[in-house]
Amino acid sequence: MLNRRLAVLGFFACTLALGHWSSVKALTASYDSADGKWYTPVLVPAGITWGAAESAAVSDGGYLACPTDSAENTFVFDLVDSPSYWTALSVNSDFLGPWLGASASNDTDGSDATWKWVNGATFSYAPWGANQPDGYPGDLPLQAIDYYDFASIGPTWGDTPQNGVSGFTLPQGYVVEFDKNPNSVVSGVPLPSAAWSSLTLLAGLAGIYTIKSRRAVAR
Repeated sequence: MLNRRLAVLGFFACTLALGHWSSVKALTASYDSADGKWYTPVLVPAGITWGAAESAAVSDGGYLACPTDSAENTFVFDLVDSPSYWTALSVNSDFLGPWLGASASNDTDGSDATWKWVNGATFSYAPWGANQPDGYPGDLPLQAIDYYDFASIGPTWGDTPQNGVSGFTLPQGYVVEFDKNPNSVVSGVPLPSAAWSSLTLLAGLAGIYTIKSRRAVAR
């Protein structure tokens, strides 16, 4: 009876450990050693508004990426340097890239915009694309920054209405920035929660092995 109970406990210990191990996330964010931040590109094929993208980023524990210098911007852009993250050609024959974390609510013609990063960083670095920002289509729409290089895929920026505009597909992606490592696994090494699962798994296996050994001796 005792052996049977030990076997059952060992089985459940293994099941629990394996279940927890399977829930450990794979590496999802890329680390930029230059600024000590992590970044994750998110693809939304159906398109997404800037507000929804920022809310989703915050829900994931981060915020929309705020590249404040050339090196950081290059790192972030490299994560979305793929046609899948960019829209089809608009009515103006240009592409819209993923959202970034800067917005302005007073952008009527592009020249009078007051841009703000969502993480509170000073807005000074701005690699605008040709003729950007332009405040299109006017009439004081809420504007935000996305990657934009007219009819090319490039690391420059443009201003786009946060909620979309007729003739344009909403940006179909965004990049999340994290101040702390969001990954459950770092360089393939499980974090403590997974390590405990490993110990539980080993304990369960050891229990089952001990029971089998005792039965073999008894025979």
